[in-house]
Amino acid sequence: MNDRTRKNRIVASFIGTVSPDPEVQKFLAYSVGRVLSKNEPEDYTPTEHPEHFDIARHIADWIAAAIANQEPWLSNVDPLGRPKKLLKFPTLVAITKEADKAMLRHAQKSRDVRLRDGDEELVMELADGYHLVRLLTPAALDRESSEMQHCIGNGGYDQKLTDYGVKYLSLRGRGGGAHATLEVDNGRVLQLQGKQNRQPKRENLELLAPFLRREALAIKERGDGARYMYVDDYRIADAWDLSDCTEVMGDLTRTTADLKLPEKLRVRGSVAISKSSFPNGFPREIIADGDVTITKCRQFILPERIVAGGRVTIQECFVEGDIDYFEAGEAVSFRHTAIEKLPTHFRFKGSLNLAKTGIETLEGLSLVEGSLDVSNTRIETLPKGIRIAGAFDANSSRLREYPSSAVIGGDVDISHTSVTNLPAVTVNGTLNISCTGITEIPEGLAVKSLSAHGLSLKSFASGVTIKHDLDLSYANARLPDGLAVGGVITLKSADVGALPANLKACRINGNDSGITSIGPGLTVMGDLHVCSTRLTTLPGDMDVWGNIFARQTHIEVLPDGFSCQGDLDLTQSSLTVLPDGLRVAGSLVLHANEISELPEGLHVGKDLVITHTDVTSIPGSADIGRAVRADVPALETGMQRYKDVRKLAGPTPAGPMF
Repeated sequence: MNDRTRKNRIVASFIGTVSPDPEVQKFLAYSVGRVLSKNEPEDYTPTEHPEHFDIARHIADWIAAAIANQEPWLSNVDPLGRPKKLLKFPTLVAITKEADKAMLRHAQKSRDVRLRDGDEELVMELADGYHLVRLLTPAALDRESSEMQHCIGNGGYDQKLTDYGVKYLSLRGRGGGAHATLEVDNGRVLQLQGKQNRQPKRENLELLAPFLRREALAIKERGDGARYMYVDDYRIADAWDLSDCTEVMGDLTRTTADLKLPEKLRVRGSVAISKSSFPNGFPREIIADGDVTITKCRQFILPERIVAGGRVTIQECFVEGDIDYFEAGEAVSFRHTAIEKLPTHFRFKGSLNLAKTGIETLEGLSLVEGSLDVSNTRIETLPKGIRIAGAFDANSSRLREYPSSAVIGGDVDISHTSVTNLPAVTVNGTLNISCTGITEIPEGLAVKSLSAHGLSLKSFASGVTIKHDLDLSYANARLPDGLAVGGVITLKSADVGALPANLKACRINGNDSGITSIGPGLTVMGDLHVCSTRLTTLPGDMDVWGNIFARQTHIEVLPDGFSCQGDLDLTQSSLTVLPDGLRVAGSLVLHANEISELPEGLHVGKDLVITHTDVTSIPGSADIGRAVRADVPALETGMQRYKDVRKLAGPTPAGPMF
């Protein structure tokens, strides 16, 4: 997967976390997704930009409101059905400004909203005459939106009013004015906003503490570098200096910060820290209910104890020391760190990523419930009998032998290693043995797909099962007779000589390879690509269900009775004569050949292309289904019936088919 594809997938996944609504997700992709894919670097990681979530959430609220209100701009679309309005924004700031303008317009329209009984209910009386009310109706949300100048009343939140566990609350002063708006979802404060989506003033946050304490609510931290956060039984603390606290009452999210932390830290949400430093050192113990993600941070000593309810990711950091006690509820990644050994007490669920670490041994590891990645490490062997539920990736590691005693449920990648012997194993996914010292494909090997780039194979056993694809690019190999491949055979720049007898595949991509001939009984359920090869003929008994592309080959003749069920492209081949009765169900392309005559009984189901040839006439017995394209003016005299056919079939394509 290249960096661009990786980034696009990450952006798509990020959009999925912003809104559960497929319609909103689609419009977010046209706006937020498009901007992120275009403007962010190829190694973009959303956890390093927590502010992007809040921005995207705000934009999603605007889009949801537009859908609910059936805004006219949604119908003004381009030919692909994308609203033109969403395609004009160059940055997230520009999209946010448009969302703010829409919110302000709605707030101005909502100033005359009159509340009736049943629109609000008292939830709790607070200090200094303040109180907390629950907003029960769209009219109540409209009033809140008008007064607070944010988008809760635009229509995007109306449908959630009936959701069990979701509450919209407003902090009201002595005179009834709104000072803060809360969105609570099943015991978690998802949003706590002041006017114009700013963080509420410190005194207002303090007024809310008794309610948060009573309900034991966890607080999702804002991603915009908010100044204050709730700690230790809901007191307010400076978000950058947590040295005198022991517990964060929600998430801890910081990017590019000098973050002062205590020796022991309990987090009732998730931890996401990136590109930061720790003047007081990193905690010796960190316990989090959710994920722990620490990336690209300045050098720090690893905690002695880590306990997380979700996944743990510590990667691309300069770390020292060892972890003694480690528990994670999901996957673990130490990718691209200097960690040298696994924790003494090590429990986790899911995948384990140790790529580009200093780890040399996996002693004591017996089960990985997901995938195991030890690529670019100094690991030479796996523990005997280890079970890996997912894929195993040892690419560019120091692995010396195939882990035949391991039970692996997915792909196996041992490419660019010192492995020289491949046992007759069964691999439920793709087996990648590219750029290894393996010289034999053994009898009894069974794989979903086999990738063997650059190998010099002395033998390829006949009793090999390949359910999907076989990739022998840049390899030197002789395939066995009767080989059946359920997917694609790729032979790019491979030296394979003659294709074997009775070879079967879904498709063959042999372009630019050393194919010299094709054995009898070839069956291809799709296309056959043999361009730029040393082929001199195509066998008459081969059964190709799709197109045949044989451009720039040494093919001089085709056998009598030859037929093609799709297109036949012989551009720039060495062809000089065609057999009588040649049948091509699709188009026949003879561009830039030394052909001077077309055979009697020629049948072409679609187009005949004879540009840059010496052909000057078409036999009366020929049957051309659609159009003839030639560059010889004299040919026009005998083409009246082909012109008629062309009129019935529609306009002739502008250029040759190559």
